[in-house]
Amino acid sequence: MPAAPLPVNDSGRLKALLNCQVLDTPPEQRFDQLTALASRLCQTPIALVSLVDQDRQWFKSHHGLGATQTPRDQAFCGYAILQDEPLVINDATKDPRTADNPLVLDDPKIRFYAGVPLRLSDGATIGTLCVIDTRPRELSEEQIHDLQALARQTVSQLELNLLNVQLSTALESERLANEAKSTFLANMSHEIRTPLTAILGFSEILKDRSSNESDRDSAAKTIHRNGEHLLALVSDILDVSKIEAGEFEVESIQTPLQSLLNQAAQLYESRAADKGLQLSIMIDGQTPSTIHTDPTRLSQALFNLVSNAIKFTESGSVAIIARHLPDQQLLELAVRDTGIGINPGQIEQIFKPFSQADASMTRQFGGTGLGLTITQQIAKLLGGELAVHSEHGKGSTFTLTVATGDVSSTMINTTVPGANVPTADLAAHPAITGHVLLVEDGVDNQRLIAYLLRKAGATVTLCENGQDGMDAALTGDADGRPFDLVLMDMHMPVMSGYEATTNLRKRGYAGQIIALTANVLKDEREKCIQAGCDDYLTKPIIRASFLPAIAQRIGKPSKRSGKPSAA
Repeated sequence: MPAAPLPVNDSGRLKALLNCQVLDTPPEQRFDQLTALASRLCQTPIALVSLVDQDRQWFKSHHGLGATQTPRDQAFCGYAILQDEPLVINDATKDPRTADNPLVLDDPKIRFYAGVPLRLSDGATIGTLCVIDTRPRELSEEQIHDLQALARQTVSQLELNLLNVQLSTALESERLANEAKSTFLANMSHEIRTPLTAILGFSEILKDRSSNESDRDSAAKTIHRNGEHLLALVSDILDVSKIEAGEFEVESIQTPLQSLLNQAAQLYESRAADKGLQLSIMIDGQTPSTIHTDPTRLSQALFNLVSNAIKFTESGSVAIIARHLPDQQLLELAVRDTGIGINPGQIEQIFKPFSQADASMTRQFGGTGLGLTITQQIAKLLGGELAVHSEHGKGSTFTLTVATGDVSSTMINTTVPGANVPTADLAAHPAITGHVLLVEDGVDNQRLIAYLLRKAGATVTLCENGQDGMDAALTGDADGRPFDLVLMDMHMPVMSGYEATTNLRKRGYAGQIIALTANVLKDEREKCIQAGCDDYLTKPIIRASFLPAIAQRIGKPSKRSGKPSAA
């Protein structure tokens, strides 16, 4: 007995059938009424809604037949789903496709068959509405027309089922999304309020004149540390939004490997020491002195892993191990700890945004669960991957690999950098000589930026909106001399920094204008440059990077200056 050939893209057809979620479900009146009507109109003892599965045909409705399924290789419907028009076999004993079929030779001794394909709106044919008789016969054109109409009604019922499934799935997804949103907001509230509590509380200590110098110094360090935590939190949220929008980008430049490892040691040495942990950095074998990668993003990924390792390790050690894989042109950075470890069933969960291994970890250790999501994405964009091996209660090893590019011409480095790297003097900064026009509407930001600039040696004039800033830049300082540099906030009342800068360039203003903005989204820098700015600095102000940028630009002519307008 020849079995019906498989339809083209049978896997897609089967997927559409499974999506309807109707297989192996109890009888339903809406389908049974259709088969009963088909049997009466066509005057046949048997009518079926037959769904052709991978290895069987299963009857959603079986009027006049006790069986609920048969093997697919015996299914007349296997032939029916191959064509658009109804398949009619007037005498199954004389048709070569069915003459020796067990359903013809034995019970129910099929002689007549007429099946209309059940084709969904997406084009997938998942079965038939068919009528069967135990004696040869024919159907009139009217009966075939009626059978086709009932088949369309059957398809409508199946697609209604599909729609209900999709609606239920959407509702469940919405429920899970709302639940995740609530969890996220609760975590964010905790993560934001905790450092804010420290900032506000220790600022009160700074204001208290009775506080001694040691208390005030400790309060200032605590405020700074918690402010950095808030900045990192906001940066992580922005990075995740960029990942979800497909706007997370990397560059590839020559990057000194040992310098990157030394930064990790310098940044986390004190945190490890506070917990009594040994922080070590090892180079396993020969490694290139430089690689081609994005140093900012690679540092971000490595720092995330080291920070996590210290966070989840109460005793023992944290080790950063660098290894070169020359055959694959990869650098491997493994961060190994002796911490709490992760259960195998929880490993997949930790890479999801806003997730940790379980809720108890969030309560005990805090955190948003964003770091590993970002690190995994960075690894992919840098040509590698992030893997984890962990034993619960014994520790974890997170292995970050990134592409190195061609490093055949670089020097081989086998030095093991020490973890005890001197901390840079945060009070040191370049001297700035010149007159800066600061256009900024935020009073607190005015005070902070002006303080930093004046302490570095600059003279500062303040304006609080774009209109006043533009007028001041055009007229110069009190003595009529041009300013050596304009710091322009981009979001201000009266006139924005974009508009003020554009107007200044149209009027031929030739001085340096540096944009100052809290907007760090992808297109902001380009928007500022297009407006006529020479450079782009972001808030919050970090003195270590802010003052060198000003020192580099101050007093130099702008390459962005335009020609004076006719006005």
